Amino acid sequence: MRISDYYMTAHLYEPPDFTKREFGFRKNDEKIVRHKAFSSVQKLRTFLIETAPDHVYFSSSKYADPAVYPMEDKKKGWRGSDLVFDIDYDHLKRPTLREAKKQSEKLLVILKDDLGFRKLLYVDSGSCGSMSMCTIRACRNWAILRLQTFSAITGQSAEERLSIQTGWK
Repeated sequence: MRISDYYMTAHLYEPPDFTKREFGFRKNDEKIVRHKAFSSVQKLRTFLIETAPDHVYFSSSKYADPAVYPMEDKKKGWRGSDLVFDIDYDHLKRPTLREAKKQSEKLLVILKDDLGFRKLLYVDSGSCGSMSMCTIRACRNWAILRLQTFSAITGQSAEERLSIQTGWK
């Protein structure tokens, strides 16, 4: 089966705010193609059938016009981001997929039970044991949300951690 045949019938995940997402594609070991946007999933499917990329990505950020290039111009139309966690097993003290799954499950409990997140997307990228969790909630004040999440996960405030480990205040 050719990859273009696969794209003809494959279920394509449609992230919330689909038309505000930037898409990226990679074929073989070529350079990634970015700054693409689509008005519908069907237009994305047509693009995938015609170009047959091996990898398809969508941004965690949302933009007024996601196809704008260069990035500096796109940032002006930034409309919020999802909160994303990457758990790479090769960065763990015990670098195994089992340990990555265990850490992912702990994070899920904190996100759902302690912080009240309900819409979560869990992705196993298949690359270097990377598992990503993305909270599907656009947030313009993501820095505050990240600090609150950091505090809940580590059990200490971001200020404490920064001042103790790096000297930042």
